[in-house]
Amino acid sequence: MIVRFNVKCLTCDTAHTLRMQMGHNRTQTHEVICSNCQEVFRVALDIDFDKTTYKARCIDNCEHSALEGKVVNIDPSSPIPKSSLHQDHYFPWLEHARKDLKIDKLISGIKSNTKGRGGIIDLNHALGGQHLIVDDWQVIQRGWSLTLRGKEDLARKQFVMYSNLSEDDTPDFNHVIFKFSLNLAHPQYVELFNKAAEFYSSLKKDKPDEVNKFLSYYKKNIRSKNLESYLDIYNQFFQCFSDYFQTLLYVKNGATVPYESEVSSRAFRRTKMFYGNAFETLTSCFVTLACLNNVFSGRSYDQFETMHLTKYLTINKANRSNPFSNNTNLSAFSKCLDSTLRNASHHGAIKYAPESSIVSYRSGGTGSEHTMSYAEYITKCNEIMLTIAALLAFEILIDYSTT
Repeated sequence: MIVRFNVKCLTCDTAHTLRMQMGHNRTQTHEVICSNCQEVFRVALDIDFDKTTYKARCIDNCEHSALEGKVVNIDPSSPIPKSSLHQDHYFPWLEHARKDLKIDKLISGIKSNTKGRGGIIDLNHALGGQHLIVDDWQVIQRGWSLTLRGKEDLARKQFVMYSNLSEDDTPDFNHVIFKFSLNLAHPQYVELFNKAAEFYSSLKKDKPDEVNKFLSYYKKNIRSKNLESYLDIYNQFFQCFSDYFQTLLYVKNGATVPYESEVSSRAFRRTKMFYGNAFETLTSCFVTLACLNNVFSGRSYDQFETMHLTKYLTINKANRSNPFSNNTNLSAFSKCLDSTLRNASHHGAIKYAPESSIVSYRSGGTGSEHTMSYAEYITKCNEIMLTIAALLAFEILIDYSTT
């Protein structure tokens, strides 16, 4: 369903007609660029799924207007061709995402698996989307924070409210975070976890003594610090989920965001540091993969080919994946890394032009200029986030094996 909402930019009094597609969370927030002055205004769409009602409202730099204005199409789960961004009577999900996400093929596959039985197909779920995922995250975030502070009993009271738990599931930290992370990585990025899990299972069977030495070190020196880092980056991701979700289903399904497509919600001031922060989180947590690769290579877990673990922990984070770059079971975890983008983010050399929706940055802050659309930028953010989710699930698998 598309909600039509007329607003006026308070900076320049320009009228806009927003056509907002309903998403799968109780509140979806959008930062829209005024077509005249290019200043940002913020709106929200609140949805009551139980009563099947909704309310559109203004948040910042705009007010509700009786006048129609320039149409702005907003789809919370799909980019829109630039040629159709301001087209009235346009339905992005039906006319654009259906082809790009190969929905007809997906439906055909589901029907063949049901052997002719009828039923309703939830396309959002089939593509890896989750209904009310932001609500779930609020529950999990509180439980996660309580767990890190040693308040496991209170944490369980939060985890039991996670909507994806079945009656037989245990609402403990490892189980809930594992399930939530794999659901986030599903479907395409689960393969990262699967290959690492198979590798770990074989390694534990072949070299149990050295693996157990690493597990002891991991439990004592790595786990707690990594879980704090993971929690922080998950929080950053869900704080601006409305922006990231616009290309998330594409990334989750290995689909390419079409060239000359754009997203309508562009909260760059709140997302511009995310890729760099996620880069830091992911590469810092590579120590687990690097140590296991040492064991696989016939060395002790803390001995690299040319250095000891204490030295490895001081090297440039961009090089933390080098030790396992030739290990086909682990190397894919570094596929999403873009050191140039990370450096630009952390050195204040990344810029955004609202009139063109182009993100630009320079190598080393002063080198050659790189450009991408904002849709491409949040796609990179999603790629690294789903990689982090797969790696966290793998770490929890390791933690399970120590109990």
